[in-house]
Amino acid sequence: MAEEVRQSGYDNAYGAAYGRVPEDSHNAEIWQHISVLRRRWWVVALFAVLGGAVGWYATRDNTPMYTSSVVVQREAERSPLEGVLPSRATNMVSEMEILRGSGVVGPAVDSAGLRAQVVSRLARGAFISEAHIAPETQPASYTISLRNTVAVLQAPGVTAVLDSATRNGWLSAPGVRVRITSPTAFVQPVSLNIAGRDQTIARMQRAITIAQVPGTN
Repeated sequence: MAEEVRQSGYDNAYGAAYGRVPEDSHNAEIWQHISVLRRRWWVVALFAVLGGAVGWYATRDNTPMYTSSVVVQREAERSPLEGVLPSRATNMVSEMEILRGSGVVGPAVDSAGLRAQVVSRLARGAFISEAHIAPETQPASYTISLRNTVAVLQAPGVTAVLDSATRNGWLSAPGVRVRITSPTAFVQPVSLNIAGRDQTIARMQRAITIAQVPGTN
């Protein structure tokens, strides 16, 4: 009987404190813990602050550690002949194909002015010592003749003079510059033809031959 009175008083105390009466002893125990925490909240807060302070003090001298990731990709070595060779891989082409490639022959044709061709039984060197033809220059024909002891450049069938030789012997036309050897070489008019670049490259490619030097690999 006394135990029932104590339980009833316990329930009434919680009912007065929280406006409700726990349904059983388990709920009463939960409410008791909550009540303790509400009355002692500053203890919980103090332990949280102390824990943070201890953690900071213990790690204040540690070197910060960071994590990162990177992907390293090794670039394949490029052949110095890349862009010069035909479309096949370097190890699949022969020396003949390398030397005959347009990437090799084309610059040689441009630098030597091989597109400038003289129509004569004599070699081009008998009339022209140097020639510069722009790569984009289209095929054309000219005539070099002597007029009043001065070499002049004309278009075929046109009496108008495109250019007269300078003191250094240069004659110029759009995309074309040639240097004559001597005005006296043109006592008889000489035809100067500018061949197509692709045709000249193809002709040079066919003319290239390779022979292995004895004793070499």
